[in-house]
Amino acid sequence: MTTPKIQFSSIGVKITVTVQENDVAKDISTAENIVMRLRSDEANTYKEFTPTFETDGTDGQISYITEATDDINVTGLWSVQIYYELGAFKGFTEPVQAFMVLENL
Repeated sequence: MTTPKIQFSSIGVKITVTVQENDVAKDISTAENIVMRLRSDEANTYKEFTPTFETDGTDGQISYITEATDDINVTGLWSVQIYYELGAFKGFTEPVQAFMVLENL
């Protein structure tokens, strides 16, 4: 799988993640307090956003569309991790590499 590339400070970039358990998409349609955490590997800092379901959540897919130039404000590799609460479970998915941010000219 190739890592997608986006430009520094881009607005309107859609970041989509599939929450999985044992390599199978997890039904998170009834999950609460879902948060998408994006972390710059270069700066070693993270930002948190409230994602939306791509469909109805049964396919585990959620996304966030960048809204401000400072959403993605560091060049280099970024990773993503999802926090959610479902039944007795309250915690994070494993972090995965999401995209590479390139400098503008």
